[in-house]
Amino acid sequence: MNFPYFWRSMPDDPQQGLLLAQFLRNTGWTMVNVISSGDSYGQSLMASFTSSCSQMGITFASKHIFLPGQSNMSAALDTIKATATGITVILSISYIFSLAGGASDAVALRVTDRVMFSFPHQSPYNANYTAFLQKWDAAFPGVDVEPYTTLYLDCLYMVARGLVKLSNMYGPAAVTNRTYPHNLNDFLDPFAGYSGSVKFTKAGERIGAFGIYRYEAGKTVLVQRPDLNGTLVPVVPLDGILIPISASVAKAYRVHLAYI
Repeated sequence: MNFPYFWRSMPDDPQQGLLLAQFLRNTGWTMVNVISSGDSYGQSLMASFTSSCSQMGITFASKHIFLPGQSNMSAALDTIKATATGITVILSISYIFSLAGGASDAVALRVTDRVMFSFPHQSPYNANYTAFLQKWDAAFPGVDVEPYTTLYLDCLYMVARGLVKLSNMYGPAAVTNRTYPHNLNDFLDPFAGYSGSVKFTKAGERIGAFGIYRYEAGKTVLVQRPDLNGTLVPVVPLDGILIPISASVAKAYRVHLAYI
């Protein structure tokens, strides 16, 4: 089904496949295991990820599919354990939390500890974000900004900007009566948003900026963030070892990288 007027302030999933491959290349990890969910969500991401890995010289020690409702992954995990790499990419958050489902808090923390994941990065590089953060801190002192908050703000702001743009082009009456020409590109208006630079492809997909984060003792730590050009740059060392680290070290640490 085609939706010619669809657009989004949240970057689409396949862009993260490219990001994950870029992160692997940055760290020097050229061989990985991969587990993906068997639904369209996981498979579209898998297609983007494998294509990007192929272009960057990253190979797969093993590939596995996690089917909806599947409760036993023992065979896949045994295969992964026997491979020569300690890097496993999981293209489905449902698998990670299924490992900890129903467990005590202590067990859940142990299962997810040191798991890294990609997530849309809320950029501090613009005045809008700084002003928003100041207002947030004044209203909610000591409370972290919830995930997606600035993306929601940018969505609302984009709607308002688009309507103003159409009104300036075709007149307020044409907008309220819906008699203006139907053109998505007339509506979309790139701007410096609360979450960072808001730009779109011709299909209405936002060009995304993502960071790599890590669970650590129940907290989230930013490992690599995008610079002004969207390229990932290191923020903190990985397990005390500066990135990149060798495959043998990764094998010892059993690093897990996930898409969320």
